[in-house]
Amino acid sequence: MKIGFTGTRAGMSARQKRGLALLLSSTNLAFHGTDTVEFHHGDCVGADAQADIICRHFMIRRVLHPGNVEHARAHSERLAHPANQPELLEVREPAPPLLRNRTIVEQGLELLIAAPRERAEQLRSGTWATVRYAREEGVPVLILDP
Repeated sequence: MKIGFTGTRAGMSARQKRGLALLLSSTNLAFHGTDTVEFHHGDCVGADAQADIICRHFMIRRVLHPGNVEHARAHSERLAHPANQPELLEVREPAPPLLRNRTIVEQGLELLIAAPRERAEQLRSGTWATVRYAREEGVPVLILDP
């Protein structure tokens, strides 16, 4: 199962982190041994880095799609953790953030999880732009309420 994630540099609320952990733990249990869960995110500071920590906890394979803005990168691949095993981590080439977000959606996702800062859709938001693009592409979207 391929899952994509988008969130803000400000990070997730406590409610969003709990919701993501619950969702990923149940998804991981449901597919353990029968399918590989693959979690794609933008490796940005904030919500992406927090989501990566949750994935590592559940030993979920992560695919990082970093942006090419160095000060915004989380460099999740550098964090020491038992789950940083080669088979559980893939790092793609850096790309401009908006292109990177589209690339994540184009990975054959079965679900995009979004952790926006606000409930109402925003026009000047990378998170909401990714949600709009996923919907255009027919990818189901789950929005974690802030």
